[in-house]
Amino acid sequence: FSENFWVNFKLFGSLTWTLLFVIIQSIWISYKGEFIGSESSN
Repeated sequence: FSENFWVNFKLFGSLTWTLLFVIIQSIWISYKGEFIGSESSN
């Protein structure tokens, strides 16, 4: 691979996937947290 391709991949590709993963994890954890919280309050 060329250096230009590698720089673009590192800058945009991995950063995009990392941010997407963090957003999905945050939504999933908040959903699970609400579910567990409502379950324990009964």
